[in-house]
Amino acid sequence: MAHILNLIVQDSMKETDASVTRIRNIVRSSPARTLKFKQYCAHVKVECTKILCLDVPTRWNSTYLMLDTAQNFEKAFDKFHLFDDGFSAYQCSHLCEDGSSAGSLESDDWVNVRNVIEFLARFHELTKKVLGSRYITCNSHFEDVSELYCHMKMCLISEDEHLRKMAERMQEKFKNLALEELFGEEKGKKINTEVYAYMNSLFEEYLKNYSTRSCPQSPSSSTSSSNASNTSSGSIITASLIRTKLQLKK
Repeated sequence: MAHILNLIVQDSMKETDASVTRIRNIVRSSPARTLKFKQYCAHVKVECTKILCLDVPTRWNSTYLMLDTAQNFEKAFDKFHLFDDGFSAYQCSHLCEDGSSAGSLESDDWVNVRNVIEFLARFHELTKKVLGSRYITCNSHFEDVSELYCHMKMCLISEDEHLRKMAERMQEKFKNLALEELFGEEKGKKINTEVYAYMNSLFEEYLKNYSTRSCPQSPSSSTSSSNASNTSSGSIITASLIRTKLQLKK
């Protein structure tokens, strides 16, 4: 699952625009300029204790971490040219990997960067979760994937064109992950029947090996907690997304 998530996000990252490239070029500054920047951050009292880190463009999670850290230094980046006379010239003259000049940071760049961070945050958290080795995760995969599906639907109707394009590219690969919704009615029903038959046979085996004469515990407590969770999460998303979540959960 982690591998599939990586492929999905990697494909969508092809839509990253100049805003990400500008951040990358600044983080890639020389050791001398990096030292000056640290001094300036102390001068303007930037409270973030994280350290700026350069990403590996072919690894989307490192790009996410770079941007997530960089946004904490927005105030310092915006005024750094007043502290370092050569900073503006560096931004305009430094060449990107493709030989073009990214130019200097603008206010809209930070809006774009925050949108990318918000978009990638859920994928980053889910990737960490499915790679966890100290707890079982497979039981929650489908619900997590459903949450991502709802997240992408929100991005597809976003007013931000860049965000919409990322979501559109991602959706094509994401459709490799559910049943009737993803495989079509005919094939989806066949797979659904096979899964249902397998789960029944598995349950029968557990029943044979572990059943006792005692009555099973009432599921009311788990149901109520689930409903409470759904209510709290449903308060922050639209009605159409609530219906989508309920359909996927069913």
